[in-house]
Amino acid sequence: MASSPSSSETAAKGERVNAPYGSWKSPITADVVSGASKGLGGISVDGDGRLIWLESRPNESGRSVLVNEAEKPGDEPLDITPKEFSVRTLCQEYGGGAFAISGDTLVFSNYKDQRLYKQSLRLKICRSKMSTNNSLLLYSVSPTDSPPLPITPDYGGPSVCYADGVFDSRFGRYVTVREDRRENSLNPTTVVVAVGLGEKDIQEPKVLISGNDFYAFPRMDAKGGKIAWIEWGHPNMPWDRAELWVGYISEAGDIYKRVCVAGRDPKHVESPTEPKWSPNGELFFITDRQNGFWNLYKWIESTNEVQPLYPLNAEFASPFGMNYYEVIQSDEQKTLIACSYRQRGRSHLAIIDVLQSSLSLLDIPFTDIQDITSGINCLYVEGASGVLPTSVAKVTFNDEKSEVIDFQIIWSSSPDSLKYESYFSLPELIEFPTEVPGQNAYAYFYPPSNLVYQASQEEKPPLLLESHGGPTSETRGVLNPSIQYWTSRGWAFVDVNYGGSTGYGREFRERLLGRWGIVDVDDCCSCAKFLVESGKVDGNRLCITGGSAGGYTTLAALAFRETFKAGASLYGVADLNMLRAETPKFESDYVENLVGSEKDCYERSPINSVEKFSCPIILFQGLEDKVVPPDQARKIYAALKQKGLPVALVEYEGEQHGFRKLESLSPGRRRSNRNPGSTGPWLLHRHPQKQLLRETVTAPYGSWKSPITADVVSGASKSLGGISVGGDGRLVWLESRPDESGRSVLVKEPEKPGDEPVDITPKEFAVRTLCQEYGRGAFSISGDTLVFSNYEDQRLYKQSLHLKDSPPLPITPDYGGPSVCYADGVFDSRFGRYVTVREDWRDSSSSPTTMVVAIGLGEKDIQGK
Repeated sequence: MASSPSSSETAAKGERVNAPYGSWKSPITADVVSGASKGLGGISVDGDGRLIWLESRPNESGRSVLVNEAEKPGDEPLDITPKEFSVRTLCQEYGGGAFAISGDTLVFSNYKDQRLYKQSLRLKICRSKMSTNNSLLLYSVSPTDSPPLPITPDYGGPSVCYADGVFDSRFGRYVTVREDRRENSLNPTTVVVAVGLGEKDIQEPKVLISGNDFYAFPRMDAKGGKIAWIEWGHPNMPWDRAELWVGYISEAGDIYKRVCVAGRDPKHVESPTEPKWSPNGELFFITDRQNGFWNLYKWIESTNEVQPLYPLNAEFASPFGMNYYEVIQSDEQKTLIACSYRQRGRSHLAIIDVLQSSLSLLDIPFTDIQDITSGINCLYVEGASGVLPTSVAKVTFNDEKSEVIDFQIIWSSSPDSLKYESYFSLPELIEFPTEVPGQNAYAYFYPPSNLVYQASQEEKPPLLLESHGGPTSETRGVLNPSIQYWTSRGWAFVDVNYGGSTGYGREFRERLLGRWGIVDVDDCCSCAKFLVESGKVDGNRLCITGGSAGGYTTLAALAFRETFKAGASLYGVADLNMLRAETPKFESDYVENLVGSEKDCYERSPINSVEKFSCPIILFQGLEDKVVPPDQARKIYAALKQKGLPVALVEYEGEQHGFRKLESLSPGRRRSNRNPGSTGPWLLHRHPQKQLLRETVTAPYGSWKSPITADVVSGASKSLGGISVGGDGRLVWLESRPDESGRSVLVKEPEKPGDEPVDITPKEFAVRTLCQEYGRGAFSISGDTLVFSNYEDQRLYKQSLHLKDSPPLPITPDYGGPSVCYADGVFDSRFGRYVTVREDWRDSSSSPTTMVVAIGLGEKDIQGK
């Protein structure tokens, strides 16, 4: 019997297979989606005019690495960041502005300790010998100068953060925003400081600007005589009300005079942002003072007045945008500004002639632009479109800077995406009526698309609706493999910009003030109903998903409306009062602005209306999330479980607000391409489920056979409790083994490829601490010395990683049982000791005392201190 034609054969013949929506096979698998998950955290240019970008890598546990554009076409880009560093700041929880470059000098924030480091960008290419078959040259890259050197003090932990800095060449220093959590982690102080760049001993940074709650965008003029900055205070968010100031700098490097440029005039409600000096000392900035849209302005210093450059009902900035314009020519003849703006759901690249007050559009393939940086006779533009994933392109102009003569992609978040282009569903901007007469909202609709399959004309596709995070944010109609995962399988997908979203002006953005949980929910339901009434989707198969604030909208829609049949919430808010009580300083008044009183928060919290849930829900949560603590997901999970609803909770160790690690993103858990530490509270996630598609058999629910047997489940249950590196550079990991009654064992990477890993922990030991009940940080390694907590007696033991040496030796007293625990320790080489957290239950098991102690590592008798 002849076999049936394959999908590729069918596609080649131009025939289509009839199959129900949602059952189509697609080459855009969950592995393809998770493989396209590199993120971009910012772009800049080095002293040679070559592009440098900050790239997050889920396959390296979310590590963020600075990468330099290849010197010659065809060469590979070069990693700048050494493997022991990760470029990321925790300033204001979300981060952003983690690095800056001036010439060949780089300053960056290191994630682990949050200190600033200085690094030379002069790289040396070292060629190794030919391979054995004489056919391959191997290269390595190393800095000619010293490795990154710290320029800020070591405060003993990541309690002081820095962000959004610039170089001050006049005084040889780095001016940056500093957030200090040493005295109060929930209410840190934020100031602008100057950090010395010299080779002398590290000094305490000098405070230049202080007194308000928040600061951003400190920007020096070319001569170092003036500094501009943005500041705001509670209860405002920076997009509600802010102020632009200019300070004049004395010969001693202090600010001796200040002028408020924008934000204090009672005639205007405005939120200025992104100040920037031209090479000849003109100050430009963006504000929304006249028409309610963020437009470009120029400061007239002599009269302290501001002048619009080209008024337009369009957004030339976003709440957390870092670089939406560049001064590309500034002389007596012309001042030209390259800029991007958004209008009706689309970005445009343009040139503004300041003297002529004219705007000229430039034609490039991007329909969405996030960041622009000036190169040598070119622009580097971060953007995307319906067929291009998040990318960085080199845009070259003609001599008059009036026309684009070359457009070249330098970096892509998903370089292999074009091979699936024939399956792509292109976004359609839709405008739909809301519950409020005369008010419309917007969304991007993606119909099902697959060149192999089609459904019957009578059937309508199921719909997955995305509610973006923020909530002060905007979803954009760009290529996202996770959306294409769904649409290529016969799902319709819609991404909603509900009232309160950015991109449509202040009036649209302020629809959500006092009405979060009402306007966003209503608009999402209205969008779904609009698509049903338009005949585009099946009204009986409507699902909703969202992350962070979008997760709240998801849960609220499922609790307070009956539009959707299932939902997925990613680190979504379930309890608004809990969020308000535990929210860090940056957003501490945000919830009250968006919702109102404690009573309003209670009534709009899904957790207080679990009896109204009536459909399946799945929850995804990072265990180190400080913005939406894990207790919220656990609380709603427990409540729905008790009610008997189908509910699942998936938790991720080591993840914060937004998932960064490959194991959290795959299979089928995918985030947007932009880095979250650089984009603020809004993170877009989707959850396609990996599946095997074949001919189906009709059978009752609960009776289906599955190859995922109980043996498969139990055989896949080893887990990881931490990783480190020995003195010889080989990996050491902590592995729990259910087949050994849950014993946790340290294992070392084999010395040679093909050899078996080696157990370090003797069979009579198990590496685990009970500190703070859950335990973490049960071991630490320095060189060839290991210190670990033993589960049975909770004592610390010292062990040599040379396996033929003596067995583990205790270094803490025997208190007659596991009543004293230790965790999260480090070696102190200066005093030959081990510094660690100690939890003591001897006096009270319900209220133990916790402190940090030092434990000797010498061969003398064990001390009890």
